[in-house]
Amino acid sequence: MLDGVLIRGPMCEFTIPGAQDTTVLVVGATSRIGRIVVRKLMIRGYRVKALVRRADQDVVDMLPRSVTIVVGDVGEPSTMKTAVEGCNKIIYCATARSTITGDLNRVDYQGVCNAKAFQDYYNELAQLRAGKSSKSKLLLAKFKSEESLKGWEVRKGTYFQDVVAAKYDGGVDAKFELTETGEAVFSGYVYTRGGYVELSKRLSLPLGSTLDRYDGLVLSVGGNGRSFVLILEAGPLAILLKANYISPE
Repeated sequence: MLDGVLIRGPMCEFTIPGAQDTTVLVVGATSRIGRIVVRKLMIRGYRVKALVRRADQDVVDMLPRSVTIVVGDVGEPSTMKTAVEGCNKIIYCATARSTITGDLNRVDYQGVCNAKAFQDYYNELAQLRAGKSSKSKLLLAKFKSEESLKGWEVRKGTYFQDVVAAKYDGGVDAKFELTETGEAVFSGYVYTRGGYVELSKRLSLPLGSTLDRYDGLVLSVGGNGRSFVLILEAGPLAILLKANYISPE
């Protein structure tokens, strides 16, 4: 029984499903935090690429042998492009080694901008190849204009009627709009007992595309601390996505 606990216990299962197909770029991999991050990723089965300033033997010895090392400078777009190529995720651990304004700008600002710009660039290429490769990404929805909000339906109502409580409730309302910062926000209030608000849309797949070659769905969502229910119904040619908020009892 003890052997079973030691071998099969939950603390022994570190590998993340699908990690072997995910390449993570660690920028600043030889820093104290960077070395910890690299080893954590390796333990969980990820493929790791490290961006370092130089490939001296003492630098190489800081990293596991299975790590792919790329020599470059975060402030140089050409080397950042090479480092980011083929990576699914980026962890930025680099920090300026001095308080000189030029170093701070190059590492803490320009370096982050370069990493994000090239990651966005390769993501766009992957979206263009969607349906042509088993590893490509398929973009279903992106909120970037008022036009992109069309088709999303806002519903509101009550699941049951409470005649007594209805005399004192504050009603139900909700809206879905694009803010000045370019974010799509679903907001409102539910002051009715048993009331709810819901945002939903049927996301149709492009002609010729199916879901059988994809491993999952990635959502980029922010909240306000309230509890929402996310309902996802996947069919052969479309996905029904619902975000639901129900009034607390």
